[in-house]
Amino acid sequence: MISYGILAGFLAATFQCIAYIMYRSYKEKHASSTFKFFVYTHVIMGLICGIILPFIWTDKVPPFASFRWHLFFVCGTFLLGQLCMINALKSEDSSKISPLLSFKILILVCISLLFLGKSYSPGQYCAVAFCFGSGLLLNKISGELGFKAMMLTLGACLFFTLSDIAIPKFAKLVSDLPVIHNLFFTTIISYVCCGVLVLPFLFISGKGTKQLWKDAIPYSLTWLPAMLCLFASLIFLGPVYANIVQSSRGVIAILIGGLLATWGYTHLETKTSNTVLIKRVVAAIMISLAVIGFNLFQ
Repeated sequence: MISYGILAGFLAATFQCIAYIMYRSYKEKHASSTFKFFVYTHVIMGLICGIILPFIWTDKVPPFASFRWHLFFVCGTFLLGQLCMINALKSEDSSKISPLLSFKILILVCISLLFLGKSYSPGQYCAVAFCFGSGLLLNKISGELGFKAMMLTLGACLFFTLSDIAIPKFAKLVSDLPVIHNLFFTTIISYVCCGVLVLPFLFISGKGTKQLWKDAIPYSLTWLPAMLCLFASLIFLGPVYANIVQSSRGVIAILIGGLLATWGYTHLETKTSNTVLIKRVVAAIMISLAVIGFNLFQ
């Protein structure tokens, strides 16, 4: 299962990077509709998963009451993280934001120390410091994020980390299901729950035009497989190992961004010189190596 978890982690990172590009495309068309985008995409994904859910809810699924609070926690923290993320992306390129999500490992360490009673070796603390320093270097090379964008990115890291910790625990509550069934069930019901939780906000954001809904579909269809792969990585590897694999997201985002800018899609990704691009790739690799080193020094 470890090899499947690693593959799933890489696929999740790739699909997430593509999804963030889809959001940038949406934002170019509907600059003032960030919250509407958040609501519409989760309603769309909730509807898709709602159609699938009856086919995978078998007699082996435990009573809803036995896992509802874990489900609500997973969905609540994830939605807050996603809201922070799309607001950060509103003013910055995805290739600037995505690598900084590796800071999740810093937050994971802090939570583990303060609340889970875990301890770490001196080598791991050095790896964490190296990860943080590489992130600051990448931020400087890419053009420093504004204070608001940085705070939103750190908020996304916090809430995504809490969700990452909770997902494997949630999966254990339905562990009577076969592994693949468990994976699909936890992912599908989570997005049904997300859809239900954001549904009341339709009354705030408004029903919107057909075009707004239509333009939200590409992101939704890219994000769902990303989340299926993310759940697989977290369930098969656990939050620490999964985040190690996910640290590849930074390099992937920078390479995709570089290709888009080269191909002339500068409305989606700001064009930079080859020298800056290479420096950003090196800094992103440094972050990935730091996260990998965190595991090796345990």
